[in-house]
Amino acid sequence: MLTYEWKNSGISLQPIRDLFTWKHYRDKIISTLLATWAVWIPLTTIIYSLPLALQFPLFGLALTFWVLLLTYMTNRFGGQIEADAPLALAIASDVEASHR
Repeated sequence: MLTYEWKNSGISLQPIRDLFTWKHYRDKIISTLLATWAVWIPLTTIIYSLPLALQFPLFGLALTFWVLLLTYMTNRFGGQIEADAPLALAIASDVEASHR
């Protein structure tokens, strides 16, 4: 998580100090930790309850889901994605409608 924050801050040494403050942990790290628990505790339980032949493919899908979720969260925290921004699909359909 800290490496994503460092990347989003422009890989500068100045914001590194801010990554270790209580405000940063309260605002960003704790929510990521809760998301980690909410995703991986149930998924690990489900994955290990399945037959061995299904565990690896399901783990691959779960890991893909987690990487997408974590990337979205860190980009949103970094200000690269607006919380209320319209979905890209909605924008693409608006462009197609305007070309007709």
